[in-house]
Amino acid sequence: MVFLFLYPIFQLVSFYIAVGGNPKDLRLGIVNEELTNIRQCFNESLITTYYREDYDCDLYKVSCRFMEKLNRSVAIQEYYDTYEDAYRDARKGKILGFIHFSENFTESLQDVRDNVRDADDGSFHTSEIKVYLDKSDQQITFFIEKKLLQTYREFAESLMTDCRLPKQLANIPITFETPVYGTFDEEFTDFMAPGVVMTMIFFLATLITATIFITDRLEGVWDRTIVAGITALELLLAHILTQTSIMLLQCLEIILLATFLFDAQNQGSNITVVGLLMLLGFAGMLYGLLISIFCDAHSTANFMATGSFYPMIILCGILWPLEGMPQYLQYVAYCFPFTIPSIAVRNVLTKGWSITNSQVYMGYGAVGVWIISLLLLCLLGLKIKK
Repeated sequence: MVFLFLYPIFQLVSFYIAVGGNPKDLRLGIVNEELTNIRQCFNESLITTYYREDYDCDLYKVSCRFMEKLNRSVAIQEYYDTYEDAYRDARKGKILGFIHFSENFTESLQDVRDNVRDADDGSFHTSEIKVYLDKSDQQITFFIEKKLLQTYREFAESLMTDCRLPKQLANIPITFETPVYGTFDEEFTDFMAPGVVMTMIFFLATLITATIFITDRLEGVWDRTIVAGITALELLLAHILTQTSIMLLQCLEIILLATFLFDAQNQGSNITVVGLLMLLGFAGMLYGLLISIFCDAHSTANFMATGSFYPMIILCGILWPLEGMPQYLQYVAYCFPFTIPSIAVRNVLTKGWSITNSQVYMGYGAVGVWIISLLLLCLLGLKIKK
């Protein structure tokens, strides 16, 4: 019994602590051919620009300014003298990748800024900040690419400000305005959390009921109840009533932990979310009872429960958006018990939608269909087994 209530805590804590955080302690190489000694960048006078009264603006070793903007929250900087040394360590996996500044980076940048179409062709090439990354880990490289683009934007805007030019000159002509829903810093944990919580509730309820009727048959309780004249419906209702209390306590435990310990935000109605989670837990309990009715051994029941877990969690859109699947596989995914409910809960939590919205009440409808179907299959199975 203690395990039944400690297991949800362990699962939820593991998810919130381990998933969704930004990568830390990444090592990124720096090859700065603009400097004879990297220690020159530690001189604050080198990360300034000079504005003259004739409306001209002199730049001096601005690669140092970019490196100063690239702080430790992005990556730990490892300095190299040559491109070859940095490339060798990247190939050996000692660094995630490296940034390369050309020898005349600042002069080329100033030439492009001042002369634009009349600038030397080579200036366009040498004014670029070249980044070489190990792309074998997609999530980490996506994080690095995003941070480098943000760093460059801050770097370019600071140059424009110092040169008394409009900051907009440093930006591409695309502006992301205030999001319709969510925030700019939305974490992947917020996307995964509704689905993870729902799968936990469903399969925890499944596990506590997946061996009930098997145990009854092995201990002779099944035969005695049949001889006593107990009907299939009465037998099923008796187990549902006794197991519902455990299921409800587990649901309540998960909801309270997510809300108060991990500060899960809800922009909509708590009642709508809690009601859907409780119904899904009830469906999971019926699924476990169905397994225990048709399986004759504990090992078979365990195989059924765990074997159905992975296809459901992989295909239900928790780990990756449904839109990334082939069309035919999306239709299969929508048939799973917590795919549509997960979308409904996510819409309530992040968008504040009410139960009157079709994408929310469809979640209730999907769970309702599963509950009715599982209940009928349980009754049918009990009649066959009798």
